[in-house]
Amino acid sequence: MSAELNLSPMLLDTQELEPKVTNKTKPEDTLEHSKKNAISSEFKRSNKAAFLRVVNTLAKVNQDLQNKSEKQVAREELESKLRLRLFNERMQVLDKQDELKKNILGKKRKEQIISSKKLYDEKLKIAKLLKTNTLPSITFLPAKLLPEFQQIIDQQIENTHCLFAELHDNAS
Repeated sequence: MSAELNLSPMLLDTQELEPKVTNKTKPEDTLEHSKKNAISSEFKRSNKAAFLRVVNTLAKVNQDLQNKSEKQVAREELESKLRLRLFNERMQVLDKQDELKKNILGKKRKEQIISSKKLYDEKLKIAKLLKTNTLPSITFLPAKLLPEFQQIIDQQIENTHCLFAELHDNAS
């Protein structure tokens, strides 16, 4: 569009002061303009579609991250439950081992006490007899005990009691 204004002195009085607007449009200009508009609108549509794809991709990535974090939380919970279960199983195994050791030690202690008692009884039985000084030694009990033989037997019994009292004290 162009505006023409005639400034000749003769026409100034009669001429309107407002400019004349003439519209010079060529058919080529309208065609180019419509092509530009079409390209521009197509470009806008493709940009909008690309933008929507990017937004959708970002939303999907965000959702995947949330799912991964939810899965990670679930995995961590499962791992902690498994760790706790494993810990409890280990503690049960250790408790059973301790109990088994106590039972074994108790049985060994009982066997040791029984064997000590048997040994004590055997030694006491031998202590109640007299022994010869010859080799091989012979143990006997005379029909009539003289006071000196009774003293020897009493001394042997006392020694046996003392020996097993020390063993009993050391075992405790």
